[in-house]
Amino acid sequence: MYCTYLYESAYEAISKVVHIPDQDPVFGIKLVGSDALLQVERTPGGISIRLPDCELNEQAPIAHVFHMQKGEEAK
Repeated sequence: MYCTYLYESAYEAISKVVHIPDQDPVFGIKLVGSDALLQVERTPGGISIRLPDCELNEQAPIAHVFHMQKGEEAK
């Protein structure tokens, strides 16, 4: 259940970050009810968002990367 919540929250975060004005290329998103910090980076092709792999331990590096093109809606 934690993993599902984390991934669903990540997709919600993507849909919000897309609308942030172009300023700093990297953003951090803190999830409600979780210590996970998502790293969101603005790339030439759109938005890249990274989050911890729930199957790895807490000290594992950020493993999952979601890419989103400009104007694309979160699924």
